[in-house]
Amino acid sequence: MDDLLLYKIVLIAAALVSFAAAYLLLKFKAGNLPLCEKLLRDRRLGLPLALGGLLWCVPYARVLVWDWMAPWLLALALVLTALVYFYLEYLPSRAIAGIMILYTAYVAQESYAFHTPGAPWLMILSWLMAVAGMFIAAKPHLIRDYFRKIVVDERYRLLGVTFFLVYGLWSLTTGVIHIVKGTIS
Repeated sequence: MDDLLLYKIVLIAAALVSFAAAYLLLKFKAGNLPLCEKLLRDRRLGLPLALGGLLWCVPYARVLVWDWMAPWLLALALVLTALVYFYLEYLPSRAIAGIMILYTAYVAQESYAFHTPGAPWLMILSWLMAVAGMFIAAKPHLIRDYFRKIVVDERYRLLGVTFFLVYGLWSLTTGVIHIVKGTIS
């Protein structure tokens, strides 16, 4: 698949995921809290997310490891997926955090490679997402605590909804510009 086509798809998909996150945060009620807390700890839900995140790491890791280790990276990702399933708490939260970090690295690379219009603003928003991902990876209960806060204080809900709406609009706009114009010089 062409790198530019993949980048366009990722930008549009990120916009759709951002809009969905904003909608879900807007509709989140106190009655949803027990189910949400259960889902954040559900290892079966986290397993495909963790596998996807670890498989996404393989191309990044290839350039960092010794030559003899490169063929083993895919098998290592599968073994690590099994290990994290059995040994990590809050697996969905941690997997989402890892994907947030990896997504930011990908967008940083491709936005400058394809001269994305408004790339500095896209990167600022993406880096905010990556920093949040780092905090969540270190303390995965922060997502649970955030959901508890939005039930009590509307400002936290509006902050999350605003971020995801702005990110979604920015990502959608840059994706559509790339679709219409192709590579921008």
